[in-house]
Amino acid sequence: MREALIVWDGWIGHEPEQCAAIVKDMLEGEGFSVAVETATSVFASEAMYDFSLVVPIITMSKIEKDEVAPAYRAQLWGCRPCWIPWRSGRQLP
Repeated sequence: MREALIVWDGWIGHEPEQCAAIVKDMLEGEGFSVAVETATSVFASEAMYDFSLVVPIITMSKIEKDEVAPAYRAQLWGCRPCWIPWRSGRQLP
């Protein structure tokens, strides 16, 4: 089974938690096993190598330098990030 990671964080007015729930349902409908995290610190974890897809839903927040390198290395091993440009759940179909 394909595994996906959704990471949500940031300003609550942009509804990152609600957006994560919408994307989680979509991915599960496509056959993914989905994990959800609420902090960017997960990007520094070796667990990044376990996912075939990472969906960061992060708004008005910061990814620390020590979190970027492991996330980049995971991409080299085949994990694909999916950068989703939206501001709130109200903008999703």
